[in-house]
Amino acid sequence: MTIERKMTAGYAVACSVSLLVSVWFFSKIPIAREVSSAMGLVIFLGAWIQLGVLSVIYMLARKDITTRRRVEADLRRRTAFQKALLDNAMAIIVSVRSDGLIDAFNARAEEALGYRSDEMVGKCTPEIFHDPEEIAARAKELSAALGREIAPGIDVFFTRPRQGLTEEREWTYVRRDGSRFAVQLSVSAMRDEAGQISGFLGVAQDITRRKVQENEIRQARDAALDSAKIKAEFLANISHEIRTPMNGIIGMTSLLLNTNLQPTQREFAETIGSSADVLLTLLNDILDFSKIEAGEMRFENRPFEFERTVKSAVDLMTARASARGIGLEVLVRSGVPPVLMGDASRLRQVLTNLVGNAVKFTERGDVTTEVRPVSHSEGSITLQFEVRDTGIGISPEAQRRLFQAFVQADGSTTRRFGGTGLGLAICKQLIERMGGEIGVQSQPGSGSVFWFTATFGVNPAAIPDETHPDTFPATPGTIPTAGNAAGAVKGKKSLRILIAEDNPVNQAVTKHQLQSLGYTADLAIDGNQALAMLAAESYDAVLMDCEMPGMDGYTASREIRKNEPGPSRIPIIALTAHSLAGDREKCLAAGMNDYLSKPVQLNELRDKLLRLSPETANDEDIRLMDERLGMLREQGGDELLSELVKIFIRHTPETMRRLRDAVEQGDAAALGAAAHSLKGSCANFGAAEMQCAAAEMERIVRENRLDAAPAVLADIEEAYRKVAIRLTPLISTSESC
Repeated sequence: MTIERKMTAGYAVACSVSLLVSVWFFSKIPIAREVSSAMGLVIFLGAWIQLGVLSVIYMLARKDITTRRRVEADLRRRTAFQKALLDNAMAIIVSVRSDGLIDAFNARAEEALGYRSDEMVGKCTPEIFHDPEEIAARAKELSAALGREIAPGIDVFFTRPRQGLTEEREWTYVRRDGSRFAVQLSVSAMRDEAGQISGFLGVAQDITRRKVQENEIRQARDAALDSAKIKAEFLANISHEIRTPMNGIIGMTSLLLNTNLQPTQREFAETIGSSADVLLTLLNDILDFSKIEAGEMRFENRPFEFERTVKSAVDLMTARASARGIGLEVLVRSGVPPVLMGDASRLRQVLTNLVGNAVKFTERGDVTTEVRPVSHSEGSITLQFEVRDTGIGISPEAQRRLFQAFVQADGSTTRRFGGTGLGLAICKQLIERMGGEIGVQSQPGSGSVFWFTATFGVNPAAIPDETHPDTFPATPGTIPTAGNAAGAVKGKKSLRILIAEDNPVNQAVTKHQLQSLGYTADLAIDGNQALAMLAAESYDAVLMDCEMPGMDGYTASREIRKNEPGPSRIPIIALTAHSLAGDREKCLAAGMNDYLSKPVQLNELRDKLLRLSPETANDEDIRLMDERLGMLREQGGDELLSELVKIFIRHTPETMRRLRDAVEQGDAAALGAAAHSLKGSCANFGAAEMQCAAAEMERIVRENRLDAAPAVLADIEEAYRKVAIRLTPLISTSESC
């Protein structure tokens, strides 16, 4: 009881005594009775009122004491509860005053760090058990993020909490004995009733065990990836050994088919060629699957013409579909931009697989490929693709395992259709890497719909607003190709090519391919001989095998580049039977210009040489164009030829405008896309001079030499003037027939 309360109680007792004395006085002393009865009554009542007031004061004082005792007891219980929570918490809990000194240090902190609470509270800051290097590194991060200097020290923990945020990250705690352990620390500000910061609370969890588990998982993952990589490398080596003889089979068969053969001989040669193509497809499927498993599959992100890419994939199946009497159709709905950013080759790979399967499993009817936009945002668009057929359909049981590796819808020994069962598994992996998903809807006997989604980069301004879809049949001759593979690529002189190749079969195949294209060729069996021949003779290009005894192709290419006297660089095309991710980059890093994978297809070789030597395709441009136009006339008659020419004449000026705008604005992506589009259109008509100039424009974009673009643009415009003069009469001639 306080002094004030004691005085109040004493005063109340004194008043009571005084009152009693007054009563006794009035009743016993005679003079008192002589005082007027009124005065006596006043004195008497005053004494009683005083007694009542003092009694009330006394009772209130007692009630205040009881309430305060109850509050103090409740506070003691809360404090004990909070202390019990802190002492029994599994987390390391440290509270800090606003000046940075530790205010509370729980039992778990004592146990984990080796310091006693009485050593820390009011005496130290949390810096004592933190790694100074981590504090300094965090200070740099905060300084860079906030644009102002944050000094290494206690402020690195409080900067974000002062802004009303939580500072949560991994730190290294240093024990008293110098040993270390990792924690996940969360720091937040504590505020008083006025909202002012009164301190900071840090809660840390020891994550040593989690770190060990993460490391074990990482090691297991790395071991699995290493195992998959070893398997992929083994398959690549096997691929190398298989591709070498296949190069001889496919190359020689292609050359043989370009000679005059009797019908039976041609049938035999075509059977050999188609069988080799099947073997190559199976080999590529297995290699692709191993790349995906090993995480070696690489994706490009480059501009490409969407509609052309889709249609070129479908048109690869035209011959097979025509032989079976199956119609092919492509439907691109409105809202799909003409140029997208992504990996066109992977998209083409998926579409070719799905359309090829649809044709294979359809005996009559049609196969339709439809594309529609699903959603788009700034910088990207998601498309849905559907490949519909009227084939045999797929049972629900088979659908459930359809996208697993090495699984086929018909796995019986009596199955009618071949394949490895890898195609759809590869498609699924590719689609998932493109940010999409894949599925199927089918009923036995009612056909199938294979669908997938994929996300591509796009300029939002490029999304069209057309309200009608573009529908076109997949017919031969409507997609630009690299040109007539059997057609010679001749120029003002007969080009001289050096072949650096150690394998006799590959030597013979490559030499005959070059001769069929109108080139002359010399042979070197290794890199050393290639260097000697280049020093002694003048060559227009080099076909360089990457793996040779003595000096390999990579070393030889680096030596060639090192010894070249001036800015002029001889084109070097790599020839390799390897097909792992990174091989192309390795070739380019060694100084090579381009890359061909064995077995080398004749049209691919022709296209590479056209790109690298655009100046060699001018003299016979008219002859090549006449040959190509004749082929188009044979395939579809004058009506088809007229329609194709009209399309070319109508759309090429717009492409030329895009080229000019891109050159003026220095827009490399738009320039590359327009040049690629133009190159394909020219190839469709055999306009080699214009095609080569467009290919040169693509090359300078790849090499980031945009300063050369205006000169190449002038070449393209001059070549287009010649092509337009040659093609325009075909419109009126064919329409007048």
